[in-house]
Amino acid sequence: MPAKDWFEKNPEGAAEVQQFIAARVAGSDAGALKDLKARLEEMGFAHSRRALSRYIAAVGGELPEKLRKPKKDPRPPNENWIRSDEWIEERMDADCWIVTSAVAHVEPEHDFLSALEGYAEHNGGHLFVVPLRYKNPTSQREAKAQNLPIEAWHESFYPYLVQNNFRLGDHEIKVMGKWKIQATSGNPIRGQMSSVSKGDSAIFGHTQLSMRSAPTVRERTQPKMLWSTGAATQAEYSDTVAGQLAEFHHSHSAVVVHNRDGYYIAREVTWDGEKFADCGYYYYADGSYEETTPELCYLADPHGWDMDKDWYDATWGPQGMIEELRPKRVAEGDVFNGTSISHHERGKRLKEAARVMRGEDSLERELEDYANYMRDTQRDFVEERLELDANHEDFLDRWLENCSSKIEPINLPLFFKLSDRMCEDAKQGKHRRAIQIWIEEQAPDVAEWVRFLQVDERYPVAGVEAGMHGHVGLRGSRGSLASLSAIDIRFVIGHGHGPGIWKGGLQVGAGTHNTGPKKPGYANGPDDWMQLNAFIYDNGYRQTAMMVYGNW
Repeated sequence: MPAKDWFEKNPEGAAEVQQFIAARVAGSDAGALKDLKARLEEMGFAHSRRALSRYIAAVGGELPEKLRKPKKDPRPPNENWIRSDEWIEERMDADCWIVTSAVAHVEPEHDFLSALEGYAEHNGGHLFVVPLRYKNPTSQREAKAQNLPIEAWHESFYPYLVQNNFRLGDHEIKVMGKWKIQATSGNPIRGQMSSVSKGDSAIFGHTQLSMRSAPTVRERTQPKMLWSTGAATQAEYSDTVAGQLAEFHHSHSAVVVHNRDGYYIAREVTWDGEKFADCGYYYYADGSYEETTPELCYLADPHGWDMDKDWYDATWGPQGMIEELRPKRVAEGDVFNGTSISHHERGKRLKEAARVMRGEDSLERELEDYANYMRDTQRDFVEERLELDANHEDFLDRWLENCSSKIEPINLPLFFKLSDRMCEDAKQGKHRRAIQIWIEEQAPDVAEWVRFLQVDERYPVAGVEAGMHGHVGLRGSRGSLASLSAIDIRFVIGHGHGPGIWKGGLQVGAGTHNTGPKKPGYANGPDDWMQLNAFIYDNGYRQTAMMVYGNW
């Protein structure tokens, strides 16, 4: 709810403001703005000081001097924006940093920029804007007609423009301000970009929002990520193919990095023309914000017995994101891992022996643990729980189809029982997966509230497809974020374990141990796995939810 609307619904609060203004006009002691805000908060006011200041100005009051808009940077627009070490250092003492970009000679998306400024103030953050070039013939002609330099940015960005490469605080993540990537570049974080920041994660300014985790072998406190920011300028491009493609993928977005003790949390925010969502709140241009409920949470692949407790706590714990944000629906795939019947270890005698000694050779036990996980994570406020058609759940069907010999004796009874049920289904024209059959017969309490999506069954949420796991690609090929980005809808998938944002697609991570001895045995070598869920909001926009050390 914007601040203006709040005051219309709360006349006592409006009267407090009028008294504050009258005292200022009369020259008497009106108290500090923070004291007024504290009194209003007791009445339920939940907006920033900037929003309150704008309301005061709108109804005829005078802004306190220290809350006036910052003076524009006196630097002439034709100079570069390489900042001093002192300028950067004084902005490192912050709770968060917001990074976006701006194209030369293009008008800002003013409301989005105002919303970012309000977000920074509310969250104790600093805003950085990476300057970009674009040789649009139209904008260059206009610049020459106005006797402006070819490289000039709107004065609204002056306090924030930065053309330096620098780390954010003490964290292994850099803003790559020196890199002016052409606005029409189709892939701003292409393969070779992963090495230019050396061991650090990197944020590149670009008009397209994209993200990927990068493979690494060295010991790190956090996985390595590459981002391109999106822009806070309007989409103005030439009528060439390259220009029109850039306009189509232009995103009013920013990357937000939250400063935590010993680690950071990074995620994106995307403007819908009126607001952007962040962790269960909508933020508006006037500096106000309001709570909202995500339509759906799409979970990282849990993988049953390979699940990491840190991921579970950050997702399902008392302070986890499900309890805090209370999404209406939850979707997940690869909940069942198939450790007891895994084809990855079939015929490997030592690994099979180790599995027996760990007690992980019983399919019945693994299915019971799967059902218990579903029971433990049932929440009354979740209206629908979706079990996606996924490749690890398909392990069970594959085992029934192909494993006619060398079946572990402990699993023989279940093999024959499930095979019989699958044959009956085939005879009756049903298309249930083996895991669904087991749940319906052995855990009917779970079957009552879990919906099993079938192969190619679609599940759109606010215009975003949330019914795919991502393991099946075009024409039945192996699926991936890159290949599925060719389809004509926006979507969220899992499966790849290395999260990413690419064109219309978003891919979540894995809920497994990503390093150390508990890392799954089939994931050898350098990898890009990380723990990351995603949310879909009612405006049709998505947001990633990164987790580190059981926190988010």
